[in-house]
Amino acid sequence: MSSTRDLEDLFDAQANEPVAWIELAGSLRLGARPVFARLKEIRDASPNRDGVRLEQLGCVRAYMLLIAAAFENMLKAIAVKRGLLTADGGQLNPNAAGFPGSGHALREMASSLQLDLTPTDVDLLRRLGEYYLWASRYPVPKSARRSASAQKNLLLRLSSSDVQLSDDLFDRLLKIALQAA
Repeated sequence: MSSTRDLEDLFDAQANEPVAWIELAGSLRLGARPVFARLKEIRDASPNRDGVRLEQLGCVRAYMLLIAAAFENMLKAIAVKRGLLTADGGQLNPNAAGFPGSGHALREMASSLQLDLTPTDVDLLRRLGEYYLWASRYPVPKSARRSASAQKNLLLRLSSSDVQLSDDLFDRLLKIALQAA
């Protein structure tokens, strides 16, 4: 049986390796593709048919959740690469004021990394963050105010251009994550 120190060292090695974060991000992105393919197959089916509405909702929520998790991991890969997120002694620690190392605030993570994002990129990350925080897991967020904000700001949507947009943004972030520090 491994000692606690050995387990902490293994944890630290994995957490401090950007490629580990990138690999998980890529696998989540790949996992989202068949979900979106299924959504395309059933998108024009009548939601009044047995189970179609539930399947459509499930596909949208699953796709957005998986893509959001992929982006969180890619943003953390960049943070690890830049030394803004490290592990030491078996604990993951954000090392920079303002880097939200925990939670799922994708737009805030990207902002703290000072990435060159378009307003469309920021909108996508904001919507993905909303799905990641609650919309793909719960029927309502923690407050009516947040629910009203999500509705008012049209945060609970998957548009036809989102797949290409997320692929383009993911590829740009991957290049950043792989660049020499």
